Amino acid sequence: MSSSVQYVDGIGECLIITELDDAGQANNRVIPLEAIASWRELLQCASDEEAVAAIIHVQDVGEPVRSSPDNAWTPAYLALAEREVIRATEQLAAHREGTARDPRSPRLRGMLAAHAVRDQVAQACRSTRSVLRVDERHPGVDQLARTAVKQVRPAAVTERRRRFTESLIELVLPD
Repeated sequence: MSSSVQYVDGIGECLIITELDDAGQANNRVIPLEAIASWRELLQCASDEEAVAAIIHVQDVGEPVRSSPDNAWTPAYLALAEREVIRATEQLAAHREGTARDPRSPRLRGMLAAHAVRDQVAQACRSTRSVLRVDERHPGVDQLARTAVKQVRPAAVTERRRRFTESLIELVLPD
């Protein structure tokens, strides 16, 4: 099997990974940068490569069906949303107290407050990783992911990770 990777820039930035099977049939995978960013946060991946490898793995083996209304992602989403609400609340409190002018204060307070739920977040993300079996992937997936991510501007994924974590507040505090 051979593969090629293409990075498409523009409104919908994404990776297109084309794999050719032994018969020469093309299999295209389209991975939006938003997916890389959100999977990296939700699974607490150490790198974009690890997130892409997890995406490819789950595309190959499928996402497990659960009998409850929650899916594999629910614990991680809720834990990350709680962390972001705590950070935002502490930053708002620092602003109200007049310490917001100190460039470290709101951020530091938010980080310290979020530290309290760090273990909950880590446990929820490990649970999601386990359910999706992302750590059981084939080594070839890692090589494909490394090749793919070389095509992506790291700043583009970083910006999407920031937007994703900010959007999590809406899960807990809708308009």
